[in-house]
Amino acid sequence: MYTLGEAARAAGKGKSTIAKAIKSGRISATRDPDGSYRIDPAELHRVYPVTSAPNGSGARSDTGADTSGAPGDLVTWRALAIEREETIRHLWQRLDASEAERREIQIKLTALLTHQQTGNGTSTPATRVPWWRRWFR
Repeated sequence: MYTLGEAARAAGKGKSTIAKAIKSGRISATRDPDGSYRIDPAELHRVYPVTSAPNGSGARSDTGADTSGAPGDLVTWRALAIEREETIRHLWQRLDASEAERREIQIKLTALLTHQQTGNGTSTPATRVPWWRRWFR
């Protein structure tokens, strides 16, 4: 069983990070009568992989991530980047198409409203009476 400090060293994290993980429920731990935590190593390493030597005398990792640099990871990331670029390209095409459709509808509505205001084209438009004139009739 690890104490909070030992768990932080083993995970390559700060004590506050481990304490927050315990309080949020990500890591289960038991509390001793004196208020200190006891953390099962398997439970700790389920959430945070080992980043130091088993005796706890290792340097902290800056990121806490595995930096083995497996060649398969690079291929995976490139494929993911290509897929996301295609998705973005597709979304831009959809946006351009909807913008063109909006413009067409706006032109049609403007023409329809203009035609409605002038009537069918044979009659003259009615003159508008100011709103205040209605009071003095």
